[in-house]
Amino acid sequence: MSATVLLDQAVAFMRASLSKQQAVTVRKYAGEFSGAEMKHVSYTCPAVLLTVLGWKAAAPGGRMTGRHARDVRLAAFVVCKNAKDREARMAEAMALAEEVSVLLRQWGPMAQEPYAGALNAKGITASGLNDEPSCENLYNRAVDEQGQALWLIDWYQSVKSNIPIGPARPVVPYELLPNLVAVDIEDTTHVAQGPVTTELPQTPITVTEKVSFTTP
Repeated sequence: MSATVLLDQAVAFMRASLSKQQAVTVRKYAGEFSGAEMKHVSYTCPAVLLTVLGWKAAAPGGRMTGRHARDVRLAAFVVCKNAKDREARMAEAMALAEEVSVLLRQWGPMAQEPYAGALNAKGITASGLNDEPSCENLYNRAVDEQGQALWLIDWYQSVKSNIPIGPARPVVPYELLPNLVAVDIEDTTHVAQGPVTTELPQTPITVTEKVSFTTP
């Protein structure tokens, strides 16, 4: 659930940060976007389509640690359409991709409202970007045949659910716990027998303990 909430807030942030002239369409998308998808998806260019591509365990020493912390990989697919030529389409998409990257670097979900309030309401803590976002030109013939240009921006953000996931463990009332009457500890030490020598014994000393808990 934490990744879903983070994606919702990323879409809201990007829509609030980009004018309609910069990006007519800003919305979620179900997965990776490509030239093959363009024929089957309705959107108006310039467009920014955001999605979650997966997640991994939070890196040791990272921004967030703990059982419910993870590093979520998000992506924004920038789509532009310029009737002039493919170089002009590339330049348009590249400029928008750079603008998106700059905005993402300035985003601190827990420091800005209403994003912090929306995340707190779900019991989720989220960091800003872990590192600089990566950008890639996804031009190919299928994209060019649609008269469009496609760029990918992807990045990682750490999220942590502050609400335990899964069924709660049953709580045993204190009065139902047995009373502890006594604890017996018996130490048994065995030392190898042999002639007296100044050399260290070849056989190590073995120590065992027997612990018994006595209850009514």
